[in-house]
Parts: sequence; C-alpha cells; structure tokens
Amino acid sequence: MASNIPPLAFLAAEKLNGHSYYGKCPNECLDIIRYATSSNALSETIERNDIRWFKKILEFKPELIYLRDRNGQVPMYVAAEVGNVAAIRYLHLLQPYCISSNGIAFLTIAAEKCRIEAIRTFYELSPDLIDQRDVCDRNPMHYAASHQGYYYVGNEKRKRKRTIQALHELNHNFITMQDMRGETPMHMAAKYGNETVIRILHNLNFNLITMLDREGNTPMHTAASRCHVEAITVLHELDSSLIFRNNILGFTPRDFAKVYEHEKAIIEITKLHQMERKKALIRTIIYILPYVAVISSVAIGCFLKFCRNDKYS
Repeated sequence: MASNIPPLAFLAAEKLNGHSYYGKCPNECLDIIRYATSSNALSETIERNDIRWFKKILEFKPELIYLRDRNGQVPMYVAAEVGNVAAIRYLHLLQPYCISSNGIAFLTIAAEKCRIEAIRTFYELSPDLIDQRDVCDRNPMHYAASHQGYYYVGNEKRKRKRTIQALHELNHNFITMQDMRGETPMHMAAKYGNETVIRILHNLNFNLITMLDREGNTPMHTAASRCHVEAITVLHELDSSLIFRNNILGFTPRDFAKVYEHEKAIIEITKLHQMERKKALIRTIIYILPYVAVISSVAIGCFLKFCRNDKYS
C-alpha cells in the first residue's frame, strides 16, 4: 500500500505534522498522509501563506483546485478570504475561470473581508469581475458595507474605510447601485448596524442617505427594523428628517420598531422625536421673535401717541 503513495505525500505529511514518514508507512499513518494531500491541507497552506507546499500539493493533485474543504470552500475562496495574493495568482494561472463560482465573484469575498490587495489583484487579472453581481444583484460594495461593525476598533475601521474607498475608485457608481430589493450599500450598512460604514458612505455621497428601496424604506427604516440603536443615532445626526419619513405603506421608522417589538429602538426614536419637537418649537420662537418685537414696538408707539393726545385734549 505504501508503494502506491508518491514521495510527495510523505514530504507533505512530514511538513504538516513534524514527523518523518518517508520510507516507512504503517497503516496508522495513511490517514495523516491522505490528509496532507487533501483540500483541507491545501486550505491550511493558503491560510499560513505557505506557498511552496501549496504549489507542491497542487502539482501532486491538480484536481484540488475544484474541490471544497471541510468548510465547503474552494481554494480560491480561501485565498480571497485571507487575502493571499500569491495563491490567487497561482490558482488563476492554473485555471483562469476559477475566479468566480455559482455566480459570485471571489472579489466580493475579498471586499467583505477588507483584503484590499486581493481586490486589486482580482481586478488586474479580470477587470470584468468588478461589475459582476451575485444572485441577489449585489455588487462588491454591498458586501463591503454588510459586514458586522459592532467590534470595529482602530485598525479595523481604517481597513474598512480604505476598502470602500478602493472600490469607489474602481467604480464610482457602486455606492448608488441597488440590489433586487432596491437596497443600496447604505441600506446594508444600516441593516448590520455598521455606523462606521454609514459615515464613510455619507461622506462619499450625501444623497445616499435618503435613497429608498422598492418598499419606500430609508436606511433609517432598515436600522429600526433590526434594532440597531447606534445606527439610528448616526443616521439621525446626518439627517434629522429621516425619523419622520413614511414608506409606501405609510410606516415611519418608529412604526417599524413597534411592529418588530424592538423596545430599545422605540425608546431611542421616541427620544429623538421629542428632541426634534423641542428644536422645532425653538426655531418657531426664534422665527417669530422679530415679528413680535416689531408688532410690540408699533403697539407701544400707538399707545404712547394715544396717551399724549388724550393728555392734551
């Protein structure tokens, strides 16, 4: 049985497990050797950026380029996810058509994971990938904006910002494109509560915050339906009129929060409503004060004139 296994299998097993199996192959070692030349081992070499053994495994089993690992991912997906540019180039060299699968360009995976160099590499290898959409009609900017943002700190925020800016440079129309439900990347950022991306997208296009989906929902409606209080606060800060907007069915963001029974969102939006009423009252008072002053001065002048006339009569 051992004679049927090429020396590369032993070398790969030795590399991955730290033991030498060359020249001796007990039955209990066969599983390790099989694993060392499997799709799982190939994915591990991509994640470790071990390009030398990555190439050797593919030379030994070229069919692994199409096979999925334990997580159900093909090698190009793993390379895009971790941003391994060398692996992306080598896989594309072996099979140029492996840069997309099931209607999803792996460039979108790189965009979701903020792998900027991988995005540029995919674009260099196939510029048409940048315009490819998935089955939901979403572009790479939707993926970049849809990632959970509650754990973003420091470097993660900067990476997300650079990723969105890089995609915007490749295609300026990305941020206003809508998917099959009419949702823009701003809607996706609101859906996932990503206030960092909301600010970034707003800086790129001020009109994006008021764009509607097919049901007439603003990003504020979307944030309210998912109970993302921080996103609601940021959206209100950018455009205070959003909390009063109605969709096609006449629902406001507060109505959405009530429908989905999101108590925190209801409290936050109610608080914003009260704050806006106070602001409106103050603006009204400030607006009418000059007129009141003029009317008062005229009234006082007429009264004094009347008093003088009455005195001399």
